[in-house]
Amino acid sequence: MSAKTIIKNVTADPPGDTEQRDASVVVTDIVMQPNASTYDPQTTLPSLKVCAGPICYSTDLKTKILDRQGTTVLRDGLSNKINLTDLQCRSIVLISTSTDPKHLLPVQMKIGLNPVETFECSEAPRYVPPKPFRLLDLCESESSYTKAVLANATARTRAFANLTCNSNKPGVRFTGLTMHLPEQMEIPSVFEIRCFLHDCRWMFQVNVDRDKLKLIPIKIGNDLVFDAVSLQICRGPKCWAGPFNTSILDTNNHLLRGNLTKEPVSLRGLYCRNEVHLVAQEKDVEAEPVRHTIQLYPVEQLNCSQTDIYITPASATKPIPLCSFTSAQLRDTFDNEDVYNTFFEGIQCTSSVPGTRFTKRHLQLPTDNLSKQNYTIDCKLYGCRWEFRIFKQPESACIVCCCIFLHVHKLWLSLLGQWARGLMNSGSGFKSQIIYC
Repeated sequence: MSAKTIIKNVTADPPGDTEQRDASVVVTDIVMQPNASTYDPQTTLPSLKVCAGPICYSTDLKTKILDRQGTTVLRDGLSNKINLTDLQCRSIVLISTSTDPKHLLPVQMKIGLNPVETFECSEAPRYVPPKPFRLLDLCESESSYTKAVLANATARTRAFANLTCNSNKPGVRFTGLTMHLPEQMEIPSVFEIRCFLHDCRWMFQVNVDRDKLKLIPIKIGNDLVFDAVSLQICRGPKCWAGPFNTSILDTNNHLLRGNLTKEPVSLRGLYCRNEVHLVAQEKDVEAEPVRHTIQLYPVEQLNCSQTDIYITPASATKPIPLCSFTSAQLRDTFDNEDVYNTFFEGIQCTSSVPGTRFTKRHLQLPTDNLSKQNYTIDCKLYGCRWEFRIFKQPESACIVCCCIFLHVHKLWLSLLGQWARGLMNSGSGFKSQIIYC
């Protein structure tokens, strides 16, 4: 293939000609080897020569590659060997060359490139959290060449100077090679981005949604006796493991456990809760916490005593515990005031007698109704519910004796309790009692 340029009055004088030159015409050609109209930029390294009439030149050439309009230099400093690689998004280019020794004007030749090299910008769906001020790159690529271009600010600006993109989502803004999410939009939201750069076209889908928390193992209900769970944060189909800062909250957002960094996360000891929120956050301070609600079955009970309580008039003014723990382990656990207040946040108790006052830990009988002989107390804490009765007894000799016995002979009281339980199990009709003196 060749290109011709008509040059007037630019050749040297013929030998012996000293008179005024007449206008002469020199036809200048570019001759490419191999001779073709289209070249594969990856496999072909064409060479060229410039011919002016019968005389051809292949040395001392000054060659450059221009865009199809001839306005932008894509590559300079070439000679007779033409490297056509890395002319991304160009299907047609102009070869421009000249040779100074013969004072020939530049000659241009248009050639095609096929296949067109691209920046291999990914068309895979993007999954992003809803952060309106977050910048998203319009070209994500696994190509090492493209990564190098994107990492160099000057090369990046030059390569993508003519990039144009649009979206079917109102409010999406484009700046250079980045885009901004709309400041307000529904969550989740899905929309498309289409980009054009010379002869390149690519599009991708943007899925804006909150990250999800994946539990391993995954169950509809998590058995409190056996289960612990490992956590992964998922953004679309991509999931990754921690370590995370993990917390467990109840349905009223009361913190049950915080700053859990070890895995797996145990689900034991979440008393009375049939539903909790697991909240995990990456250690990056800008990371959004990710929440997942799980059902707990069976509900782990506190086993608060439902034994009848007997009090004397003198002790009726003293606070009475709402939950008398039947387990020594639970008693030790909830002796800690912070732990108790955390788990008993939200306790609801009622009394059969108006005027009974309740705190998280105790009840106080009404002082204006000291003649009332019995009370029924009903308490509820999420998935736990218990009931007990309070009987007010006169300070009879029997009660006084029992009080002395309680204070002086605790060991014998323990034996007495074992004997009482034996009577109950035998069906004798004996009912366990607590006596407040």
